[in-house]
Amino acid sequence: MAQRSHQLVPLGEQLYFWRTHAKWSRRKLAEAAGIAISTVQDLEHGHGSLTYYLLTLDALDLHLATPGHGHRRLGTAFHRERISQGIA
Repeated sequence: MAQRSHQLVPLGEQLYFWRTHAKWSRRKLAEAAGIAISTVQDLEHGHGSLTYYLLTLDALDLHLATPGHGHRRLGTAFHRERISQGIA
């Protein structure tokens, strides 16, 4: 069985990268996403809910993709990944 190579970058680090790439302050992102500045900071440090993370991505006009799963919904991709790993 061939090994798969994955480069994992935590969601918080990705959010920080894209926010700074867009030259947005935490305040601007928080206002655009309709959340508190402290929530943006928490997300960038790896804490918070997927719901808030998705709000920030939407504000930045970004979309969460699941490599190797095409354009399936995130929940469907998670479900199939759990099944493939034997996690019910």
